[in-house]
Formats: sequence, C-alpha cells, structure tokens
Amino acid sequence: MLSTTDSYILPFSMTPTETPSPTCTPPNTTETFSRIFSRLALPRLRQWELYRAIYDLEQEGLLDAAECYRTTRVINELVKPPTPPPPPIHVLYSKESPTISPDEVVQLCMHPLDRPKTGLSIRLNRITESLVAKRSPTPAIATEGRAMLFIREHTDIPVPDVHLIFSMGCMFYYVADYISGGDLQYQWSTLDADSRQSVLRQTEHYLKELRSLLPPGDTPGPLDGGMCRCRWFSEDGAGPFASHQDLVDWWNSLLPAERRHHTNAGDGQFTTDYSLVFTHGDFVPRNFVLHDGTLWVVDWEQSGWYPEYVEYALIARDMGAVDYATPADWKEAVLAFFPDYSREYRLLCDTSNLARRWYTREEPSAIVARSVEKLKASSTTRDEDTEDSVRPLIVYVGIRTTDDVRN
Repeated sequence: MLSTTDSYILPFSMTPTETPSPTCTPPNTTETFSRIFSRLALPRLRQWELYRAIYDLEQEGLLDAAECYRTTRVINELVKPPTPPPPPIHVLYSKESPTISPDEVVQLCMHPLDRPKTGLSIRLNRITESLVAKRSPTPAIATEGRAMLFIREHTDIPVPDVHLIFSMGCMFYYVADYISGGDLQYQWSTLDADSRQSVLRQTEHYLKELRSLLPPGDTPGPLDGGMCRCRWFSEDGAGPFASHQDLVDWWNSLLPAERRHHTNAGDGQFTTDYSLVFTHGDFVPRNFVLHDGTLWVVDWEQSGWYPEYVEYALIARDMGAVDYATPADWKEAVLAFFPDYSREYRLLCDTSNLARRWYTREEPSAIVARSVEKLKASSTTRDEDTEDSVRPLIVYVGIRTTDDVRN
C-alpha cells in the first residue's frame, strides 16, 4: 500500500536518459504523477483512489489515453500486494524418524504420481512410490489417521501404517503407506472359489476383532469425539452425543410419528440394549485392498464407537455407486456373520428419509416419481421396462415397489 507525506516522493527516480523497466513502461515525465497526487491529500493512499484520480484527469482532458494506460501499469506494479506467508503447520502426530516433512507433503499433493483407484475418494493422492496422502478441509481426516493407529495397536487387522498427521491452515492431512493391488470391488468377480473363501474368512475375523473392542465409556462417536459421520447421520454429521441414550433419543426423534408414539418401544423404537463397539463405518469391498492374498482395510474416516447393529445396517444399505455396484453375493455372505439386526436396520431406514438427508433435500418418493415420469416422457419403452430402469433407485431410497411411488 502506498503512503505519502506533505510532498509525495515517487518510489522510483527516472531521468529522460534512463531506460524504462522492460516489465513496466512509466510515463515520460513525472508531471502525470504530480497532477494525480495534487488531488490526493491523504496520509495513506488506496489503489482505487489512484485509479479514480487518473479517470477524473482523463475526463477533464488533462491526461490522454496513452498516459492513462502507462500510468495505470506503473501503479499496478507499485501496489501489487505482497505474497501472503503460508499458513502455519501444526503436526498432530509424527513417527520418531519421519521419512517426509509436512512441507514436502503439501508440495507433492499438488503434483501427485496418481490417485489410487481405492474407493471413491478423490482426496487420496499417491505422492511417492511408497506413500499416499489424504487431505480434507475437515478434521475427520486427522481422526481417520488416529483411528488407523488405534486399529494397528489393538488388533491384527492389516491397516496401512501412518507416518504423519498434520494441519496447514484449514486443511488436514495424513500420510500412510501405499498398498499396491486393486480394491476388492473390482477383483471380486475375477476370484476363484478358494480365493473368495479366503477373503471371506479374513473378513469374518476382522469383524470379530472390531466388535471385541469396547469404548472406555458410554460416549458414541469418533475416537477423539466430535461429530458422528456415516450414512445414518445427516450429510453434515450429527452430535456430538454425550451418551448412548442421547444418540438413541436423537434417532427416535427422526422416526415417523406413528413409531415415535408406539406403545411398545421395544417394537418400534431404538433402545440402549445393544453394546457400543468399534465400527468401521464403510465396511464394503471398495475399501478393501487385496495384496498377495492379504485383505487390507482402508478408509477409516467414518469409524468410531456405535451400537453393534450399525455396521450390519451400513453393509445392508450399501449398493455402491453407478457402475460400481457392491457384489450381491459378497454382501449376503458377510451379513451372515452378524446376528439378525433386521429390526434395527428397518428402523434406521425409517429415520427421517436417509436418502433425502444424505444426497438431496427432496423426499425419496418425489425423486423416484420424477425419475419415472422423466423416463416415460423421454422414451417409448413399455411401462415394465421403465420400472426396471428405476428399480435400483427405488431400492436405494428404501421404497420397496413402484406402487409406493404411484400412491
């Protein structure tokens, strides 16, 4: 920002014999600046005031267009704002002998080697041959890194080793080992029967280990507290909840009125009869990496202490994404490892229209009805063909038949 006293001193000295800067062509004399600053009796000048003075002088015919152009270029060079310093870095966790520094991570994330095809994350970057970095403007990334450390310490579940967790400004990062191999979502259909059985045995073992971990108290949510984040909460998260009972009360408040006022709470409402156990939160094939026969588990961002039926309900609800469907036979086999939580699953599906909260503000029935009408209007196919086209969407939002849509 330019400053001035009673007599403004130009920030450069130039005589007719001097060569102008190649990046900025100043006016031929200082007369132009004298005219401008004679109108500005201010101790500190703002850039827009300089431009206003130039404009006024041009309108009064005291400066021609060429002088205005050259003068504006000079001012642009003089008042160019300084480059702000980088935001501070706060290291939240680091190995004793880290192989990489936070500054290096930030730079490598700008030009990663590639983005591993593991899950649907676009925030995961392979920054070296042996390391990946995940970043996000939410603290959930730091929580995920801590969860991975916790699982490595308390179980034998194969989880990538975490080297570094830090924040820089509003961004959070963690750095972990890169595990080569494709995710199970893509590999499942190519596996033979023995390989599938091996994968399922490992999966069952991992679930038993996770469900054997009990929280230190009665507080649900991520390891380090904070908002609860998974499909059964709103798109922005929910909580934090002080106790299991608070979580149950919140879920019950989202149920339809006929369930909230049910005379037998055991049939129509959530209860605290189930234990809080450690839950991955997205325990599906796209978050498993198969490497040399070993199943590695990644993407712990939504993990935490939740009622024991939550993992079951998340797996049952998951359908993957377009062109990325969760294998039906895998899902059926894994759900058999759990007790029957179908009642709790149906209750969770009823909590305030999950599809509407997670993806859109519309009611699920409105989404499906609009899709049906759009398909009918844009095609000449039979009604039953149209129904087949939207059946995945109908199932996804929890509507069992198209009769529900029409009604």
